[in-house]
Amino acid sequence: MNKEEALDNYIEHEIIERSKELYSVVMEYFILQRQEVVDGFVNSFQKCCRDIKESQIQNEEKVTVSYIQYSLLISNVLWNKPAYLVEAFDQDYYVGKPLGQYAYDPKWMSDPLRNFYVDIQQAAKKYMLRISPIEVESIFLTELKKHEKVMKVLAKEAIDTLIDTDEYQELHYEHEVQFRIGEYRGATDLIFTKNERNDELWRYVRGVLSNQAR
Repeated sequence: MNKEEALDNYIEHEIIERSKELYSVVMEYFILQRQEVVDGFVNSFQKCCRDIKESQIQNEEKVTVSYIQYSLLISNVLWNKPAYLVEAFDQDYYVGKPLGQYAYDPKWMSDPLRNFYVDIQQAAKKYMLRISPIEVESIFLTELKKHEKVMKVLAKEAIDTLIDTDEYQELHYEHEVQFRIGEYRGATDLIFTKNERNDELWRYVRGVLSNQAR
């Protein structure tokens, strides 16, 4: 068996089924424990806001937030550290210093991913050096990308809960705050924009729902 045949065999017999099992485990937890998962996401935002407040107190200055970003730290997933960093920025974004930070680890997703990585590393040893660590890592990163999409779904679902928090209501901004998610210092997707119009709309919707509940 040459190297190319070994890689094909490795993917067919060691990766495909494990990948399906991993996705099944993650999605099952996401569906059955949806509120816990959403609460964890929202809690990470709240703790980032508290870090902003502590920084304001220490520096005796009021800051204006323009971005709240959830950044995937790929190397942290490999090194068994928190997978995401929640950061707040002013209008300078990456050029400036973060106004607040919080390390967020969605263990319901990251722990199964890490177990998957360990398993495929062990499975690669059967192929007598024909499967390199770089190839194993590349396969894992492909899998990670698939699960990053799950986090983006969670982020959009969590917005309804997030905007009902005191921390969201008290967030000081000038024009708007963009909530974004993506790779650390890389491409990001817009989840939601906090501005006067959206806040007014949310207050209206919440008032309607409150009246209906009476």
